[in-house]
Amino acid sequence: NAKSCTILLQGPNQHSLTQFKDALKDGMRALKNAIEDKAVVPGAGAFEVATSVYLKNEVIPKQTGKAKL
Repeated sequence: NAKSCTILLQGPNQHSLTQFKDALKDGMRALKNAIEDKAVVPGAGAFEVATSVYLKNEVIPKQTGKAKL
């Protein structure tokens, strides 16, 4: 039941390490907010994925001929 951990970052220069550190903080903050709010807002291509699934499962099976391509 660990309550903390250590993350070791290595990079070629200080700028890269700063970028890694900022990205890690942003990710951890997003995770913390999702846990506290008990909600997740879809993003990062979620609409495109949902549209693709809908087309594949609902629209394409009903098409015939060249339209199916």
